[in-house]
Amino acid sequence: MQRSLAKRGLGGTVRAGLDYLTEPFASYRPRRLAKRFTDWRYDRRHHVDTSVPVVLGRLRIEAPSLRSGKRYQATSERIFRRALESLPIEHRNFAFLDFGSGKGKCLLMAADYPFAEIVGVEFAPELVEIARRNFRTYRSRRQKCRNLQTVACDAALYPVPARPSIFYFYNPFGPDILMKVVENIRRSLQAFPRPAYFLYLNPFHREVFDQAGWLSILKECPDYCIYVPDRP
Repeated sequence: MQRSLAKRGLGGTVRAGLDYLTEPFASYRPRRLAKRFTDWRYDRRHHVDTSVPVVLGRLRIEAPSLRSGKRYQATSERIFRRALESLPIEHRNFAFLDFGSGKGKCLLMAADYPFAEIVGVEFAPELVEIARRNFRTYRSRRQKCRNLQTVACDAALYPVPARPSIFYFYNPFGPDILMKVVENIRRSLQAFPRPAYFLYLNPFHREVFDQAGWLSILKECPDYCIYVPDRP
């Protein structure tokens, strides 16, 4: 309760409590039903399998970060595109890296932009295989990048490529692992200075970025936050 009050305030704590009490009925809320329908339409339109949520406990995962992982669920196409299109970048000059990429929906949506490279990092081998199958079956006339890959790796252990990048997170794990990933990126940027943006959707643990001490907020809204490294 104390942590919640410090983080969310009284009003936010009350709302969080109500969300907890009504969670058993969350699947039947109009907004949740509408999202499930649009996710299903996305799969039908593009011949892929991304819409069905997956609880990590049902998968065979051997990774140190398992206890901090969140269940897989599809990202909203509308919110993703709005967030990505708010970045002031030339896509062809950047790689797109998704930490906790799951079945690869965000990788596929990112492929509709001309990124130099698109990489997903996912510690569940079964989800990695589904993502790779989705790469093969994906159909979109908007697709502009075909250099897609997904890596079976614990995000906290992933060696960050030394190229200009968009580091993307859809609330994939708890603050303990998020801090390790952000620190790994900091070290990479310190060793090889380059342009970088952090795009965090559903920013439940945004305090990790806010308190990092070397990142500045570029844009924030209820659905996502964008951070950039401070200039030396």
